[in-house]
Amino acid sequence: MIMSYCLACIVSLIFLPVTYSAAADCPFVPQTVLHSGKIANILFESDSKKCTDSIPSGPLETCSHEIADITFGPDVTIPNGTNVMPYIDLNVNVIGHEFISDIFVQLECLYAPNKENSYCHNHTTPILKWGKNYWPCRHHKILSNPNEVKLPIIYEHACFRMHGLSHYQMHITFVPQNCRLQYTVTLPHDFQLEPTIALHYKNDSSWKTGWSPMLTLDPNDKEFVKMHVTSNPSDNKTHITIAVYQKFKDGTKLIFDDVVAPPDKSIKFHASAGDYHAFAYVKHQECRLICNKQDLEIQTCEICNHTYLNFTLSENHLSGAQSLWKIFTTIITYLMYLILILLGFAVIIAAGIYVYYQIIRPKQLARLPPQAVEMAARPKVLIIYSDDCIEHSGVVGAFAELLQHHANAQIMIDTHNLTDPSIKPTASKIMSGETLISRRPFPELFNSAVRLIISKINDILSREGIQLQNNNHRISPSLSKFIIARFSYTDQNSIPEYFSLLPCRRIVIPKDLGLLFGYLHGVDVTQQNSLEFDADLVPLNQAILTYQQYIINNPDWLQSRFESRHTVEDEIHPREVTERLPLKSDTDKNEEAMEELATKYNISIPHDTDDDDDDDEEDQKQQSQNGKNNVEKYKLIGDLDDVSSASSDD
Repeated sequence: MIMSYCLACIVSLIFLPVTYSAAADCPFVPQTVLHSGKIANILFESDSKKCTDSIPSGPLETCSHEIADITFGPDVTIPNGTNVMPYIDLNVNVIGHEFISDIFVQLECLYAPNKENSYCHNHTTPILKWGKNYWPCRHHKILSNPNEVKLPIIYEHACFRMHGLSHYQMHITFVPQNCRLQYTVTLPHDFQLEPTIALHYKNDSSWKTGWSPMLTLDPNDKEFVKMHVTSNPSDNKTHITIAVYQKFKDGTKLIFDDVVAPPDKSIKFHASAGDYHAFAYVKHQECRLICNKQDLEIQTCEICNHTYLNFTLSENHLSGAQSLWKIFTTIITYLMYLILILLGFAVIIAAGIYVYYQIIRPKQLARLPPQAVEMAARPKVLIIYSDDCIEHSGVVGAFAELLQHHANAQIMIDTHNLTDPSIKPTASKIMSGETLISRRPFPELFNSAVRLIISKINDILSREGIQLQNNNHRISPSLSKFIIARFSYTDQNSIPEYFSLLPCRRIVIPKDLGLLFGYLHGVDVTQQNSLEFDADLVPLNQAILTYQQYIINNPDWLQSRFESRHTVEDEIHPREVTERLPLKSDTDKNEEAMEELATKYNISIPHDTDDDDDDDEEDQKQQSQNGKNNVEKYKLIGDLDDVSSASSDD
């Protein structure tokens, strides 16, 4: 091969330039000249294997458009004999604007509906010959001294057989630039591209006449996509319409529609990465590019002869502003997907937490044994209740004995019962002004005790900013030392409204004795995990049965426990027990609400001072004023500050 090159060089100095070609049926005429005017010494290789093996290996960058102008066109051959069909070769024209020592032109078939297209369908011969497939390749090499070569570099050759409706990828590689340009070329039916071919089939009425161009896609520019069309050989004034549709999952969208008017032969447009359909056709009044199925069936619409190109863009071809907007919309889209995914995870997690705490955890806790705690502490418990009847007092006494002996508690029982656990609570009547008939040698002290309890609770509510609410599930830690208790034979309505609104602990005796024991000894207990205790409940249960039997045998016992009123001045009508106390409000509003509460319940409200003696004086004044109304009040002996925790029984 080296001897052949040298021989070609020597002969070129004496005679005309010699062109070497491995295929005699594919003639090539060199057109690059030297500054002297002579034809440059060119080596042309048409052997596809040798051409392909000479291409630089490794990834190649995309060339700049300034390096060369490249065009493609049809080269039609009409044979004289009747036994040879007309055919079309692809003419490749490269005009280099800088020195290019090597030009490689490769043809790759992308799509071919015609089985006669040997480039695309018949690969048996090259595979058997070389062990692998080689696409058709041509190599143009300049052997002359680069300094003697005159620009432009000219490569023109027509040796690639083309078939109608086929799609071809053309790879143009340049050395020493080591870069590449790629194009996609397609053509319509042969008889639509060249009128002489249509005339050749004039005796066959199934062939339709009508011209369509060869269409070339140029995706090498980063900002634009270019399309080039060939002109009509019989009418160079023909206007060609190009329509481009982008494919989506739910259909297609028209992104470009323009007309190429002579002498222009190309258009350019922006496009993002994706799949596309392109159509090039000559628009007439008698035809349309798209016809619906019904119009085609009744032959009221004719589809224009067109050239179709299906292509894919692997990257965006947008302007600077469009690229920024594309990036922004892409980021927003992915963020939306991310937010939706996170929301989905949040919903799943929330559902899991809900199921765990509402279904799984209660079942697990229900299977846990009660807690066993050594009751070493001696909590002080003040029980306040009103003097209803001997039987109810017996129940309270049994309850107090139970706490003292089995909860290790120091029990202090105030005068008598706070609320009547029967259907008609006595506490509401007492707090409304009615007086129980005393069975003891000292007056009833219930209102004085309630006055002190309400005052202490109100101070906590105002200081902590706690709102009264009818929600037993929200417990205030500040009110943990107050426990509202009722016996099992009473209902929730027996608890006065004020105390029912307090966000504090509530128990039912004897069902919640395990909870009460835990509260008294500072153990974290729940309904499902209460404190274990070993107590004899027989006395308490017997007292409860005695009370219930007494109520059944004496249905009118409640009316006989209250004194009758004789004067209108002293009569106080029963009312609702409580209303919401003011929290975190102005001092005047708090005092006004407390005074209204005192008037409503006929009790005295203590005022905070810095001196305990002032409290005694205020109490004496209040007792003196109340004495005018013949209602004598008594102050509770002792102070709740001496008691670490308290329980209110209804």
